[in-house]
Amino acid sequence: MSRHLAALALVLGLLAAAATAMATTPPPVKAHSAHIERLVAADQADRAPGSMRIDWAAVRPRDSERRAEVLRLLRAGEVRTARDHHSAALVLQHGDTSEDYRLAHALATVAATLDPANDRARWLQAATWDRLMLALGRKQWYGTQFRQGKDG
Repeated sequence: MSRHLAALALVLGLLAAAATAMATTPPPVKAHSAHIERLVAADQADRAPGSMRIDWAAVRPRDSERRAEVLRLLRAGEVRTARDHHSAALVLQHGDTSEDYRLAHALATVAATLDPANDRARWLQAATWDRLMLALGRKQWYGTQFRQGKDG
């Protein structure tokens, strides 16, 4: 029994030391990914003319390339900050499949969790959820998605 108490005391001591070290050592500042920011700038530039004047035949392949690059950055661990997660979600929400929208929603949720004061991240969280619901043939929850018919 005394060996168990000694082991428990050792573990508790190590936990206390780790907690002290964590409390006194600030976490390293994480820089935003300039690469993701460039992808977002290109994504938004493609949409600048307004939805009725966008050449979707030209934009879709570029959207696909941007999504592939965001996925590569995710796999490489380059999406780190709340802003990175928000930016990655913004690019992925312009996908074609429910999987794109599901991942965009997960990333927007992480962004909103990491930075609860970021209203844009919370809005994107709702918008990606609505987009996912529509892709699954369900009704949207927040009313963020609009579709125009042939007559506008």
